Amino acid sequence: MASSIRKTVGLLTLVLVLVLTGTAWADLYWEALQETSGGATGSSQTVKTFYSQTASRVESGNSVMIIDYGRMISYQLDPTKKTYSEVDLNKLAEGPPGQGQEAGDKGKMFQQMMKNMMDSIEVTPVDEQKKIAGYDCRRVNVKMMMMESEYWVSKDVPGFQELKRISGQVADKLKGNPMLAQMTQAGMLNKLDGFPVQVVTHAQQRTVTTTLQKIEEKSLNSDLFQVPSGYTQVEHPSRGGVKRQP
Repeated sequence: MASSIRKTVGLLTLVLVLVLTGTAWADLYWEALQETSGGATGSSQTVKTFYSQTASRVESGNSVMIIDYGRMISYQLDPTKKTYSEVDLNKLAEGPPGQGQEAGDKGKMFQQMMKNMMDSIEVTPVDEQKKIAGYDCRRVNVKMMMMESEYWVSKDVPGFQELKRISGQVADKLKGNPMLAQMTQAGMLNKLDGFPVQVVTHAQQRTVTTTLQKIEEKSLNSDLFQVPSGYTQVEHPSRGGVKRQP
């Protein structure tokens, strides 16, 4: 159950990253504390995000996700096992692999599922404010299918205006992919109108709270956005991998 929540939150993060990022003037790095409560046990971990002009990297627990915006490919790394899988985001709308009619049916079901998910997003500003991590934040409620989240956003976070300015460039990149374009059409960035300083997500009797700890502009090594040498490619859990040299 906890794994399901993490995967859902991870997908939301990917959606936001796709909407927020594009060609920027500077590199950004930020850390957030992610705390899970409810159920038998709770847990906490630090999520690190590296954001460059052409790619992003998110480190969460023993998992690393890299997105190459030039090639529109995401890489999922397992540093413990030294393995990685990849997904071509340009083909994401095709859904899980299969053969013949099975492939067509799976693709249609996947596309409909993603469309329903994006169509279900409701963004509602709330007249409530409070200071979080040193920033004056206001609350925005976000609902998506069976999940409800409280976004505490601020325009004062360094780098926000830059992210907002380049969001239109990302929308242009995604026009050729109906499903990814649907994500952009959700208008999350414009509706939130602020950097998410804290996100509180409620789903399946659990609560995941992600709070910004620090954010800074600094030059990032390009190696951060590459699959390390010595890693073995494996099939992606949901799609199967296409063997490709990093």
